[in-house]
Amino acid sequence: MGTHCYIAIEDPDGSVRYIFCHFDGYLRHMVPILKKDYTTRESVDALIRAGGMVSLQFKDTPMEQHSSPMEFASNRWEFENEWHHDHTIPYLYIFTQEDGWQCCCNGHMSLDDVM
Repeated sequence: MGTHCYIAIEDPDGSVRYIFCHFDGYLRHMVPILKKDYTTRESVDALIRAGGMVSLQFKDTPMEQHSSPMEFASNRWEFENEWHHDHTIPYLYIFTQEDGWQCCCNGHMSLDDVM
């Protein structure tokens, strides 16, 4: 069994696009990769458009894609509310409108606060 997570981007209109990551969704694995390789809206957008993955890897490492496509939510509040009620996905990483990562696990934290 893996540690699942969602990786999401909040678009300027407030809607959210997100993908599913099957393995290694825990903070110690995800945070260094997100902070190093996915720091711009363009890089995060490309990651999301590629669809779900088995495990997020650094850009110089090949990633095995998962069969899950990109999904949509009409707004961030609705998306986070649904995520809070889904106990099968313990972590949520959102690239916000302010162009920074927010981690949602036990409360909402920026990645800088996590590590």
